[in-house]
Amino acid sequence: MSKTPHQALVSSLMGVEIYTAKKQQKMGPGAPLVTISRTFGAGGTDIARLLAQRLEVPFYDREILEGVAEMAKGDKYLLEKLDERAPKAVENFIYSLVPSKGTSKDKFNYYLIKTILGIASRGDGGVIIGRGAHLILRDRPVFRLRVEGSKTRCVERLSLRFDIKKADAEAMFEKVNAERNEFVRNLYKAHVTDHHFYDMTINSDVFAPEQVVKLATRAMDEMGFEIPKKKRKG
Repeated sequence: MSKTPHQALVSSLMGVEIYTAKKQQKMGPGAPLVTISRTFGAGGTDIARLLAQRLEVPFYDREILEGVAEMAKGDKYLLEKLDERAPKAVENFIYSLVPSKGTSKDKFNYYLIKTILGIASRGDGGVIIGRGAHLILRDRPVFRLRVEGSKTRCVERLSLRFDIKKADAEAMFEKVNAERNEFVRNLYKAHVTDHHFYDMTINSDVFAPEQVVKLATRAMDEMGFEIPKKKRKG
């Protein structure tokens, strides 16, 4: 029986020591790691998938990250394995964000952060979308991309995507963006729209997903990230 994406990630994290940022900075070039923050409706998920394909690295969406956190929260063996992979410096960092594991929400956030740190320590790169990953990995060699769009265009995209009226799409736009902003603000004491947290911010009203990928990889190349050569067609 094939593993689910959650189980596959958990299996790989079992063998990973979660490095401190200082140690990981010395690991040298390797597969690039990217975090993507986005306005709901700006097309960030499509861009993230395309970018992961271009960089030839895994794509980690919200469902996978939260799936692992939920599994860890209720699985004592997995919980212990993830805990033992983190040195004291990493534990101190996580507890600065989540002071306790007293509630179900605390446990979820604790293992969500630990999962993202584990992904960063695997060494095979990846594109991580959402969940404040750009803040968790702020001291590591990561490219941090922010994708934004105007409310008008985002609502139009959502209306088409979900086949709903624009009024309903607008309500969805407001609700989801408010929830995302609150999640980051409550957990990391930061705002998702603080642009100094990002290496690049792109307006998806102006650039199509394929163009965003080209711009992002060009910027990453200039910053010293290892970008795979494009494969020739035919």
